[in-house]
Amino acid sequence: MSEESSFSCLSEFCPCYPEEHSNPTCHRLHYVACPIAGWVMPKDILTGRIRF
Repeated sequence: MSEESSFSCLSEFCPCYPEEHSNPTCHRLHYVACPIAGWVMPKDILTGRIRF
């Protein structure tokens, strides 16, 4: 019943990614912001600040 999807490159998975990150400044900011969000969001979920 489950159907596996395979992508040969990132642009197939997320077509907007290469366009959005073609700017070097935007690309650098992405790599700075992701680890911060990866730490803040789980902390907020665990402390009850974000509810699902």
